[in-house]
Amino acid sequence: MKKIFYFLVLVVTCMLYVNTIFAGQWKKDSGGWWYQNDNGSYPKSCWQWIDGNNDNYYECYYFDYYGYCVLGPKTIDGYQIDNNGAWVVNGVVQKKSVGPTSSLSGISSNNSYDSDKTFLNNSRTKMNLASLQVTTKSSYVNIVDSDETMLDGSFGKCIVFRNSVGSGNGSLYIEFYLGYNYDALNLTYAPRKGMKEDNVGIIEVYGDDVEGDLLFESEDINYRTHSKTVNIDVSNCEFVRIKYGCNTSWDHGNVLIKGSVE
Repeated sequence: MKKIFYFLVLVVTCMLYVNTIFAGQWKKDSGGWWYQNDNGSYPKSCWQWIDGNNDNYYECYYFDYYGYCVLGPKTIDGYQIDNNGAWVVNGVVQKKSVGPTSSLSGISSNNSYDSDKTFLNNSRTKMNLASLQVTTKSSYVNIVDSDETMLDGSFGKCIVFRNSVGSGNGSLYIEFYLGYNYDALNLTYAPRKGMKEDNVGIIEVYGDDVEGDLLFESEDINYRTHSKTVNIDVSNCEFVRIKYGCNTSWDHGNVLIKGSVE
């Protein structure tokens, strides 16, 4: 009987030890907060439900390309996150209760949960350029809070391609990380207010092969061009690069691209 007792104690002790070693946990380094899963991996470029305080309620967090939790207040894939990085709806942290027999897997950026905890699969088309990670860009390309188009009023949160002296034809670009998380890029563009009569430009969109994988090429854009929205298939793209070229290198070849989808 005594041997059985010690054997049970040993089994329980081993079980506790394994749980301690393999339990997922938050970690922090100079780059910020990240989460180590119980198998040693860590989420990146995705949403994941995490019970950080072991109360059987999971909160949803977004992790960037490098695996760091994105802290708010900010919008990711059309969803709001708070200062702690948790997904919120109308200021309320969304929680998912998981019982002893329930299973939980991380959800990627192409999946989301509404406030009723109904699983959706529609956010792949909710691309918001303003919330995506910029991997690289050229000079004279900036993301601004608002600017004026030539004919169609203002664009809120938009990308400005400002062709300037010395920038060269076709050398303006900005690249975003998609991580294969989107089906379509909804691109709205227009000439910027002040474009000169003799200026003509085009927009090109490239996938992972920034020199050969041309996904879209616009018609000529001039001072009479109205804003236009196009859908571009990016379902097989990890990165997307938007380029602007024009027939002059002077400071009147300006084009705007909306940074958000309305």
